[in-house]
Amino acid sequence: MSYNNKIEILKESIKKRSDVAVIIPTFRSFEITKDTISRIIKKNVNFSFDILIVDNQGFDFRKILEKFPTINYIILKNNVGSSGSHYIAVSKLFEYGYKYYCLSDNDAYPIDKNCIKAQIEYLKNNPTCGAVLPHREGRPNGIVKNSEFHFFMTRRDVIKKVGLPNKNYFLSFDDIDYSTRVRQKGYYIFRIDKRYYHPFAKTSSLFNISIYFRSRGVLIFLFSKQIFFENKIEYFFYFLKYIIFHSLHSIILLDFSIIKTLAKSFSDFFFCKLETTHERNKFSVKPIDEDINAFDFNIEKNRLFLYYGKKFVNKNDDFQSYFQIFRTKRNFK
Repeated sequence: MSYNNKIEILKESIKKRSDVAVIIPTFRSFEITKDTISRIIKKNVNFSFDILIVDNQGFDFRKILEKFPTINYIILKNNVGSSGSHYIAVSKLFEYGYKYYCLSDNDAYPIDKNCIKAQIEYLKNNPTCGAVLPHREGRPNGIVKNSEFHFFMTRRDVIKKVGLPNKNYFLSFDDIDYSTRVRQKGYYIFRIDKRYYHPFAKTSSLFNISIYFRSRGVLIFLFSKQIFFENKIEYFFYFLKYIIFHSLHSIILLDFSIIKTLAKSFSDFFFCKLETTHERNKFSVKPIDEDINAFDFNIEKNRLFLYYGKKFVNKNDDFQSYFQIFRTKRNFK
């Protein structure tokens, strides 16, 4: 399948000051990106690394440069999503000869000090490790199967064997794709004893736009020629459960825009199209405590369905961690 997703760079400024590059995509989110950059710098002192922001459509970079005048940047004409941003960033940085590449997000940042240094040291001492990442609260250290692009640190030699990230995803599942391809080349992925923060399992994951990109992303993964058949089997059954879950949720809410969104993701995948705006569904939450990111699912049967439904879809995942946002006034046991 061929996607017409040529990436056009309007402006770039890359000055190599070290062998390590941290990649941060951004799109109309200056405050979040600024805060993340500040935290990364604050938590990684006495260690040299470069930060590259990839600004989709150029809304953020001028204000970011006012705060961080030496930061590297690439300005893109169109919004190509996180997958396109990582693709063009790694491609460009490879030309500059960087040895270490940290693929991340604009709302993920380290909690513990010297996280980047610890990741580099592990990669240096373990040549069969293809990527190193910190861990989120509630998740153990050690070898992992897949990882999000949240401080996903890898080496030049790994990229040379694995190739560039797949730019066709736009959002969702591009990290699963790349993690799988890293393992297919005989490397392992390791989670070290350093913590990071990311607003995991946002309520927005249940909105139509997230459902669309998740569904479309799994389809791209399942039909990718770069993914071995045996690695597709697990996600095929995951996808079946995912479709059942959201279809039933659509019926419970009496909101068939969710089913329409799933159908649209199939159609756009097979016709190599991309839709970035979607009708808002009836799913709604109200905050219990904004400080702890807790929400009350205001429909009783909706709360119960989401609890057991998410457990069904993510049966083999670290479910307690995934479900942290679904804390409600009712205590589920």
